[in-house]
Amino acid sequence: MHAVTPPSAAPPQPAARLPLPRKPAALAVPLVYAAAILAAGAVPPARQLLWLTLAAAGACAAATAINRVVDADVDRVERRSAGGSTASPRPVDSGRALLVALSGTLLLLVAAGQLNALALWLSPIPVLAFVVVPHTRRWTWAYRAFLGLAQATGPAGGWVAIRAAVEGPTWLLGLAAGLWVSGLDLLHAPPDDAGDREQGTPWLPRHPGPRGAVAVARWAHAAAVLAWVMAGWATGRAGWYFGGVALSALLLAWQHARLTLSLPHVSRPRRAWSPGGSVSLVILAATVLDVHFYG
Repeated sequence: MHAVTPPSAAPPQPAARLPLPRKPAALAVPLVYAAAILAAGAVPPARQLLWLTLAAAGACAAATAINRVVDADVDRVERRSAGGSTASPRPVDSGRALLVALSGTLLLLVAAGQLNALALWLSPIPVLAFVVVPHTRRWTWAYRAFLGLAQATGPAGGWVAIRAAVEGPTWLLGLAAGLWVSGLDLLHAPPDDAGDREQGTPWLPRHPGPRGAVAVARWAHAAAVLAWVMAGWATGRAGWYFGGVALSALLLAWQHARLTLSLPHVSRPRRAWSPGGSVSLVILAATVLDVHFYG
């Protein structure tokens, strides 16, 4: 008889590499540029755009790395961390993530310092938000409101980078971005409900349920559109800008209609393209066109 050779042990799985910045970390970046253009009343000089880009890149890298470490336990049961399928069991490389977080934070600080003194002084605020926000999902149903506050720092920072001042449009642009991202995250949340229950997390949509979460997202997006309109009035924008806001409202309405029709089947994988997720690009394009034609 031939001896049975035991199967060789499977090679250990390498630590998961940090992916490219996940939504919403990079989702609102176009709104940072839109805010900078609104602040300048034109496309800013190349030097300012370069440092603004580096600051946004550093912030995205830091946010993604911090989120991966803090939410490693939650991501194991959340479908979104693996594109709609069961999350990968491979562990997060905490050392690498910490290095990325520190490097991103340093890049943000250096770039902000090259823009102006106020931008440098305020730059620790988004980093603090990146650390605090992932923890809020463990103790409050309003986690996505905190997520929106973190995302609001991007466009607000874009305004401060150009004007070196916190003014009315700073708050309006930040509020619009925060409400938009929070609403989108709520719309994408129902398929994760089973994982949320397994983890015992208290946030929406567990309370008041998927339909209630969609209703909250609807109001958040309506308020975001209103904030963009008010920001346009405050900065003296014209037809192209408001046309972009109107198109954004239609895209969000389309997103809500699609989800409302599929609510009985919210556990199915989500489509790759999200109409509501394109809003930031629409706002940026409309802003560029508006300043080009109207100054």
